[in-house]
Amino acid sequence: MPGFNPKTKDKDIADAVKMMTASGREGGKDVAYEILVSFGSIPYRENALRMQAQMLKVFPQIKITVKPATDQASFSKFQSGRDFQAIAYTVGPGSAASIEAHTHFHTKGSRNYQSFSNAENDAMLEKGIAALKLEERKQIFETWQTKFMDEWMPIWFLHTPPVAAFVQPEIAGYDAVVGPWSQWWEFYRAGDLGLVG
Repeated sequence: MPGFNPKTKDKDIADAVKMMTASGREGGKDVAYEILVSFGSIPYRENALRMQAQMLKVFPQIKITVKPATDQASFSKFQSGRDFQAIAYTVGPGSAASIEAHTHFHTKGSRNYQSFSNAENDAMLEKGIAALKLEERKQIFETWQTKFMDEWMPIWFLHTPPVAAFVQPEIAGYDAVVGPWSQWWEFYRAGDLGLVG
């Protein structure tokens, strides 16, 4: 799975500078966006500020504004109305990977705030939810996950908080919801940042 790698950090930054320059936006020129931060979310605001500082080191002309929501009602209105360029927020997970994926990434998903729409994605998610056999479901979601990360990448996960789960020994089945699907999201729509067509 892609992510931060200290061994390739310098090369990754150099590649990013080359790509930004090739796009005609040397130093981040003409790239400007606002990060809407959920109400009362200090860790997400701090992460947005860190990202802003790190991006300015590499792209000194980039304009990133961090905008904490004034209250939960206004944040919800911006979020559900898809009235944002970038967003940092927390959401609890669904009880299964199939439900979580459908909720966030199906064209009609109730939490598809980035408005991702892809017919192949939708078909795979619908087939995955309908699959009754574990092995069939597993194969569908292995393929879906690979396409999600390698081809579609509709959102960028920039932060996943560390989670330590403590469960009483008599509770069974908890391991079915622990892992990448138990995370919270902080994402950015690449197209809205002016970085993708």
